[in-house]
Amino acid sequence: MSVIVIPRPFQREPFFRSDETTVEPMKAPFEKIIQQVPFYFDLEGALAPWNERETYVPLLFSVWQKLLPILEACYEDRDVQRAKGPMLLATAAFIDALFWTNEQPVERLIGVEEDANELAVKPVNIEERLAFLLAAPNKYHSFVQLRAMMDELRKMYAKSVALAKVKKR
Repeated sequence: MSVIVIPRPFQREPFFRSDETTVEPMKAPFEKIIQQVPFYFDLEGALAPWNERETYVPLLFSVWQKLLPILEACYEDRDVQRAKGPMLLATAAFIDALFWTNEQPVERLIGVEEDANELAVKPVNIEERLAFLLAAPNKYHSFVQLRAMMDELRKMYAKSVALAKVKKR
């Protein structure tokens, strides 16, 4: 397996630095990969989980549920430094869940706010809220915003899946 190149549009802080240009390929379960390398499947492209959203989006919500108590403990202890890693993974899971709910990959991180705003299924004021979150990802108010957007997206995802099933009949 050759290394996965991180294209320039993905080289955005806080996820990837401009000097980070590759990611090592991984052989591990989906949830383990998603908790170690943000946007791995959007970069790698072979799995295309956005084409099987009913399988993979719930796994992203599961990752969020595992990170939530860790984040709550960090903020309860006022430890924003310890919250940074889990917040980045949770934010990446949210962005993936948002795009995959809409059955498309994340194509770039530079400008992801504008791309999110063009999606059909999205939380209210997604562009501004996502920009706020990405500007200060480990702040407590960012956590509050992320938690609210995750809750909104989970409901929207369920509605979207239900409507798609009705249309198939």
